[in-house]
Amino acid sequence: MSRLCDHQPYTGPESPLLALGRDPGPDGSFGRPSPDAPLPRDPNDPSLWLPGQGRANACGTTTLACVLRYLLGERAPDRLQIDEQVRRADIFSAPDLLVACARRLGLAAQRYDGADLDLVLDLVDRDVPVMVLTDLTPLDLRDTANLHWVCVVGHDADGLAIYNPHGFQEAVDRASFELHWREARLFGLPAWGHLAIAVARTGTTLPTPRSPGLAAVGAGWAASGVASIVNGAISLRRSASGGRPTLTRLAAVPGVLGLAVPAAQVAAGTALLLGNAAIARLRGT
Repeated sequence: MSRLCDHQPYTGPESPLLALGRDPGPDGSFGRPSPDAPLPRDPNDPSLWLPGQGRANACGTTTLACVLRYLLGERAPDRLQIDEQVRRADIFSAPDLLVACARRLGLAAQRYDGADLDLVLDLVDRDVPVMVLTDLTPLDLRDTANLHWVCVVGHDADGLAIYNPHGFQEAVDRASFELHWREARLFGLPAWGHLAIAVARTGTTLPTPRSPGLAAVGAGWAASGVASIVNGAISLRRSASGGRPTLTRLAAVPGVLGLAVPAAQVAAGTALLLGNAAIARLRGT
C-alpha cells in the first residue's frame, strides 16, 4: 500500500494535470526526452519539480502556487506573494483564505466540506485541480500538528496521482488516501472531514457544495480568525516600524482596526468545535 510521502511514482495514464508542480525547463519539455514521450515520473529527481515548501509550514500556499501556475502560467503569483494574503507568519493556511485568494485572481474556486472521492475525481477528469486537506498521522489522534495540503492530479484503477508540496508527485493507494483524508483536527478537536478545494479557470461552473456540518463551520471560523489576527498584527507592526502609525495607515490595513471581529470568530469557532465534540461523545461516535 502506497501512502503519502512514500515517494512512489505514479504509473497511470498521461493527463494535462500531471504538468502541475513540474518545472517546464528552459525548452518547455517538462523533462521529456522528445515531444511525444511520456512525462518522467521519478519523485526523487529534483530537476523535474518546482521548489517545494522547504522547512516552512507552507503546504497550502505552496500547493496553491503550483495550481495557479498551472492555470495562469507565468502571470501567476508565487508562493511568497500568496503568503502575503494568506499567512504572513509561519502558520497553517486557512481554507477560506485560499479560496478567496484564487477568486481575487478571477478564477472559479469552491470549498467542499464532506466531499466524496467521486466528486474529486470527476473534477480532475475535467482538468480541474483539487486541493485536499490530509492528516499525515491519521492513526494518532493525539498528533494534530501534521495537517498537510496536497492536490489530486490524476487517477487510475490502482490509486491516485498526488502533487505533494514537499516538491514532487507520487502515487497513493486509494485506501491509504481515504485514511489520510477522512478527518483533520484543529486544536485537537475533530474539524474537517473530506475537505476539498477546487480551483478552475475563469468561467468554469463548479458543482454547488452542500451545507457544511457544525465542525466544519467552527473550524473555518477559527482558522480564518487566527489567520486574520496574525496577519493584521504583522501589518500593524510593519506600519509602526515604518514610522508613527497614523489613523490613515491603520485604516489601510485590513482587519487591524477590527481585531475584535477575528477574535470573535476564533471564540465562536472554538465553541462550535467543542460543542460538536461534546455531541459526538454523547452519541458515542
